[in-house]
Amino acid sequence: MKKIAIVSSREKRNQVEEDIWLKERLIKMEYDASIEAWDDDSVKWDEYSIIVIKSTWKYEQNIEKFMKWLDSIKEYNVINDIKVGDKVLVIGSGIIGLVSAMFAKKEGASYVAISEVNEARAKKAVELGVADEYILANDKFDESVHSKVGLGFDKVIECCGNSAAVASSLSAVKPGGHVILVGVSMAPITIPSIIAVMHEVNITGAIAYTKEEFKTCIDLMASKQIDVLKFMSKVVSLDETQAAYDELLSGTSDSIKIIVDPD
Repeated sequence: MKKIAIVSSREKRNQVEEDIWLKERLIKMEYDASIEAWDDDSVKWDEYSIIVIKSTWKYEQNIEKFMKWLDSIKEYNVINDIKVGDKVLVIGSGIIGLVSAMFAKKEGASYVAISEVNEARAKKAVELGVADEYILANDKFDESVHSKVGLGFDKVIECCGNSAAVASSLSAVKPGGHVILVGVSMAPITIPSIIAVMHEVNITGAIAYTKEEFKTCIDLMASKQIDVLKFMSKVVSLDETQAAYDELLSGTSDSIKIIVDPD
């Protein structure tokens, strides 16, 4: 039976709802799953077939020990989100894409690029400091990607939820790389599956609405580790609401979030 470790910390082990849910789900699928702490030196990581890193908790309080632990498990089968030094592409520069880029940098990505059809908003992402560069989503997209990162990005976070964006994700990720699907489509989408097969691309879906994730984000905002106010482009009156919608739908505005003040 394949052994799977879901990584937590000694303080949070067996306390996080989503970790417990994942463990129980894997056990029902007949995997030998357990929640293990990265800061527990007694864990024998080489016994696990897969190590899942998602919310490791408390690593920022002992970053030197955490980095040594990461180095110690590099030879094992690790599934994680963003590794230190990764090159990451985020497709879509709406608020979800911009926040994804921001967290990619926070997790240690060495290079973060944004891909977007609207050049004004793509430039805004760079101005706000959440991306290092932008790549326009046009007929030169593939050429631009490979001129910047060779074989492709380590991770591509897709935040649009349409066929074109998912296809671009597959063409932009390196062989054996990881595509994370965040964008939601209520209708079926088509993708060039031959790229995923021939390049052995890992594709993962991600949803971020658990109670623990809300708490984590609130704590990060309260401690000023992340700045979300910079994404608020302007405040408009109730009478200006339609004009604000029109602006956001124009495809040429660099506005991100427009707040309506009814007073």
